[in-house]
Amino acid sequence: MFNKSLFKKLTFVLAVTSVWVSSTKVIKAETLKVDREFALAREIEVDVTQMGIVIDFNSTISSVNLSHMGQIVFQGFDGVLCKIPSQCPANSAPTMLLVRKIPDLEFKTQLPSVDGTAMLFVNTDSGVYRLEFNPVSKKPKYTMVQIFDDPLPPLFNAL
Repeated sequence: MFNKSLFKKLTFVLAVTSVWVSSTKVIKAETLKVDREFALAREIEVDVTQMGIVIDFNSTISSVNLSHMGQIVFQGFDGVLCKIPSQCPANSAPTMLLVRKIPDLEFKTQLPSVDGTAMLFVNTDSGVYRLEFNPVSKKPKYTMVQIFDDPLPPLFNAL
């Protein structure tokens, strides 16, 4: 059953998010770099604040699914996420997502997350990524997660 009040709340939250993104200056902060093979092989845990975090997949995003929508919202950061990819404008698919923590919204048809986390499944040209988001209120250690193809340098050089 369609809940008009909840739809208005979600529309407002997404509108505020869009205005915030378009009016915010780029913040110089730490970037967490993750090797693509590592990211595809396991679940990545990410803290999400109201400021938001950008996740750069360096690969075209074809679909995104969020397990619990009560505290987390997302949107394309450098392109358009379309409900039906074949109806998207040409070359408009994003390679980055902006993910933000929002005030709690209750969905009558959705069971609450036991520990407050939400899973995001992102299907890209390079594979499917699984990210577990933990909504937090503290200052983030990083504001961007970047998935890249270059292997990480060794921690220690052989003597």
